[in-house]
Amino acid sequence: MNLPKIINNFWLKYSLAPFYLLLVTLVIPLNFYLTNVNEAYFTVTFASLLLTALYMCVIYLILRIIFRNDHKSTLMSFIVILITFSHGHFKNIIGDFTILIGSLHFGVDKMLFTIWGLILVGSFVFLLVTKSKLIFVTKLLNVVIGAVVLINIYNLLIAAQQGRVSINETQLINHSDEIILNNDNQELPDIYHLVFDKYASNHVLIDQYSFDNSDIINYLENQNFYVASDSKANYPHTLYSLSTELNMNYADELAKDLNTDPTEVNGELNIIFPKFRDHLVGQLLTQAGYSYYHIGNWFYPTQTSNNATENFIFNSTKLNFNEYTNKFLQTTMLEPILSKYFILSEYDQQYEALVYGLDELESVINSKASPKFVFAHYLLPHAPYVYDKKCERISSYIKGYVYYLDAIQCANLKIQEVVDLIMAKSDRKAIIIIQSDEGPNATRQEMPGDDYTFKGVTEDTIRKRTEIQYAMYLPDQDYTKLYQTITPVNTYRIILNKVLNLNYPLLEDQTLITDKTNDMFEFNFIKVDPSVYQDK
Repeated sequence: MNLPKIINNFWLKYSLAPFYLLLVTLVIPLNFYLTNVNEAYFTVTFASLLLTALYMCVIYLILRIIFRNDHKSTLMSFIVILITFSHGHFKNIIGDFTILIGSLHFGVDKMLFTIWGLILVGSFVFLLVTKSKLIFVTKLLNVVIGAVVLINIYNLLIAAQQGRVSINETQLINHSDEIILNNDNQELPDIYHLVFDKYASNHVLIDQYSFDNSDIINYLENQNFYVASDSKANYPHTLYSLSTELNMNYADELAKDLNTDPTEVNGELNIIFPKFRDHLVGQLLTQAGYSYYHIGNWFYPTQTSNNATENFIFNSTKLNFNEYTNKFLQTTMLEPILSKYFILSEYDQQYEALVYGLDELESVINSKASPKFVFAHYLLPHAPYVYDKKCERISSYIKGYVYYLDAIQCANLKIQEVVDLIMAKSDRKAIIIIQSDEGPNATRQEMPGDDYTFKGVTEDTIRKRTEIQYAMYLPDQDYTKLYQTITPVNTYRIILNKVLNLNYPLLEDQTLITDKTNDMFEFNFIKVDPSVYQDK
């Protein structure tokens, strides 16, 4: 067998075929997945791959009719697809800006569309008039795109070998029936758990934002809430914080419960996320006779619970795509059109999700029978900021920190409205938890890496990211088990002991951070020294 001759014949036969268009259709969704490999299951990439392939076929068929030449139509299709799927990345690199020319607003989209238009028209005219057969270009692109495919496959295999690739969501076994419930047929109180994302503690608001948030504290205390002014997040990360709270245990113990090693697999996707979806609190309360109503937002990981009697799911698209596919489409040149007709922009989805979640909560309070457990997660005062301090909609897209305090004050108004309604409907007999999952994001000057890379940051930044708002109302106002430094992991150990006569011991209150983001997926946490919070 003459191997060199076989390879040479194969090359001569197939190198002239413009298969690079098929390869780039694979590269685009695969590259996007690798960028998000720590936060997305592999199966969610199928929709993006299918949409890319469908788009490629439509573009190619149209251009094939026009050019009547494989090489020309393939090259022009390649240029169209490359521009289409590069638009969002260039937009992110350049950043948002608006230039006013007379009465015309000239933003980043218009600038890029002008550049893309010139490139597309120039390429189209060139390919129409050129006599070249484009053989060299075809060979070159076959080699280059083929190499890119191999690099991406190599990176995918490395990620898989490191345990960072998770195929699909783990289905967990319900263990709540192993716990004997004994509530002595007592009347079960409604339980409302309201999470206001990235709501800072009053200490942080005073020290780092020069804002005294005493009004809401005074309101809650006048309503006989217990306000834990020195509460901290167990993890400065939404999913880790809420999953561990609703399972009443730390991440490493959840891993042991699943007999899963986070150093071998992606801990977030294989432990934290499935544990949130099948959290123990939901299992125990539904087993005890509660109806469980789960109100999410556009953030997919906390959007639903498998144990809920009813999930109220906000969808930011008319096409019923998941969050991953929406974000993939929003990186394309089609984003302005999709945002107008099919997929809400980041600004609009933030606003609509808040309106939806608050409306559904009001409906549940007014119409659902007791006993009920209501979990609601609101991205307020989370960015992008869409409300001013009076909860009026801001007229433009705001992503910076200037409106954070306005969002805090809006959250305060919503908290008062909701608490007043719950108190009135329940005759003050419901348990109410109002808390944040983590503190506000730091600036890139404060945390140059990202929001989870704490190596080298100041104590002020650690306090900013980890000190949270935390308040609880108990109908009998017996707060002897509560204390000022409580962390969320002990919330339901206290409530379920009280309501269901269980006997969970309180855990040591810890705040756990990471040197770098990847440490989080391996549960390589560092305990924050309590001295960081002393006299602050």
